[in-house]
Amino acid sequence: MAELIEESNDKLVLRKMIAAPRKEVFAAWSDPASIRHWMCPGDTGTTDARIDFRIGGSFRIVMKGAKGDCEHTGEYLAIDPPSKLSFTWVSVNTDFQPTLVTIELIERHGKTEADGMKGPLARESENYRRVRAELLEAEIALRDQCERVAALRRTLPAETDVEDYLFEEGPADLSQAGLFTKVRLSELFADVHKPLVVYQYMYGGAQKRPCPMCTLWVDGFNGVAHHLRQRVNFAVIAQVGIGELREWARSRGWNGLRLVSSGGTNFKADLHYQDADGSQQPGVSVFVRPPGGGVKHFYSNCAIMQEKINRGIDLLSPVWNLFDLTPEGRGDWNAKLSYE
Repeated sequence: MAELIEESNDKLVLRKMIAAPRKEVFAAWSDPASIRHWMCPGDTGTTDARIDFRIGGSFRIVMKGAKGDCEHTGEYLAIDPPSKLSFTWVSVNTDFQPTLVTIELIERHGKTEADGMKGPLARESENYRRVRAELLEAEIALRDQCERVAALRRTLPAETDVEDYLFEEGPADLSQAGLFTKVRLSELFADVHKPLVVYQYMYGGAQKRPCPMCTLWVDGFNGVAHHLRQRVNFAVIAQVGIGELREWARSRGWNGLRLVSSGGTNFKADLHYQDADGSQQPGVSVFVRPPGGGVKHFYSNCAIMQEKINRGIDLLSPVWNLFDLTPEGRGDWNAKLSYE
């Protein structure tokens, strides 16, 4: 049993002597398998632990008991092996408000004295805590809604045949000029077992200059392309000629993306990303190749879900979401091709 050392309105200190060396005790906090084994208080039957054990990393621990699941989350603030560990802790037991937990380990004759201190993350006012608790409930509801939407999206039947359009692309190395080749939509599946995600880039037709907002999205895709390839085939398709597209890509440093021109095809129009007058809209499309052959359309979504409101694919870029974390929010900010 732990010994109560100090208790006040904003601080709790507990001490426990553990019959194990300090190094082993510290390791038990850093290993998910160990946490699942020992963090089972009361009537907890099992514990599921997922941790990213580094400063700034997060953890999620779910204790499963007769009365239901109890989720605990937090972020590691300080890691000093094998003597000290500090992290935030959020759960129903903290009224979903972040608290600061510090674990200090002192070795005494082969055993470990463990002091655990818990208190407010900062000296927040009661008003701040009330509003933050309300916000947390809304954030959890938003997360759950996003998961429901994703689950519903996955139920879409992949049964719509699409034409095997003939596109044009260049070498994977952007520094190589010319040597353009024809490539079909079906050939963009480098791995036929993975879906093909296409970003519908606004450049070409009536769009005489690259779209600034599309460019922001593709800047981001280029940075995570090696991650995307683990689960999907990915390509950026524009109506502009392949030479112009590659020249623009070189200026942006898009060295990790498959760049394709749909010029001369009805690809954009058929998927409702280009009007009869050449006006374009940005968005994303997903295709699959079933075992029976051919290419099926699975999902498309335009950035403009409502008239003149570009919010349809916000989740594909972290920029606006990061702005939304600040007191000022995103405001009326819009991307530009250059900020100089």
